Amino acid sequence: MIRRTQAGAEAFCRRDIFGTRIAATLATYGLDRDGVSVYVQQAGDAVTAVLSDAFSDGTLCCTSDADFDELREFVHFLGLQTLLCDKQSAESLGFAPDCIGHIMRYVHTERIPQADCITPDQDAFRYREVYDLLKACGFTPGEYDAWLGDFALRVRRGTANVLCVRQNDRAVSTASALFLTDTAVYLGAVGTRDTCRGQGLGGDLVLRLAQCGKRAEILCRAHRVSFYESLGFTRNGEFALCHFSPSTNVFLP
Repeated sequence: MIRRTQAGAEAFCRRDIFGTRIAATLATYGLDRDGVSVYVQQAGDAVTAVLSDAFSDGTLCCTSDADFDELREFVHFLGLQTLLCDKQSAESLGFAPDCIGHIMRYVHTERIPQADCITPDQDAFRYREVYDLLKACGFTPGEYDAWLGDFALRVRRGTANVLCVRQNDRAVSTASALFLTDTAVYLGAVGTRDTCRGQGLGGDLVLRLAQCGKRAEILCRAHRVSFYESLGFTRNGEFALCHFSPSTNVFLP
């Protein structure tokens, strides 16, 4: 059975990076905001899956014995634009992912980050700098006003954070804790201008965010695995991103 509720969702979502995204979204918006919903699937008294719908972008956190037939029909019923989940779950749902990559989890490194960082949320105008930098690095964050409304709200409510390095009075490198909970951090939106690469700036920002005493993870495409391994991350599974209609709201490095 699937129902729209918070009951049982928070504890269940502690299990993985997908749950981190759902829990942070729930903490930011609750169930009272139009466009944001959280659904819990149960078998008896046991939670088997939690599915979020945040402005038509879905995230699924589930066990291997979830009712995937029910979940498949429910995803179609919601009319989601995207679904982010682990690769095995996407296969069980019968969906063909548009993007597959690795889940990287921070373990340890002796490296001490040296970057001189700022938190752009201290001055609202710097959000624009971060947005423009992300676009210059190949990200597709969508329209600025929509991106700002969501991301700035999460920063204000403590469910996200962003760091950047500025040189010559402009942002040249950035990394974010896209979703934060009391036990975990979902990292992403890591980028450095072409002219400033090779200085270790992005790596230092990632480590500043990862070395927080919480479980720190990031979704990583194959060509970036060695970069994150050099920072002390290790592979911890695979993710799948499925598109059902155009959407640009999921940050993948």
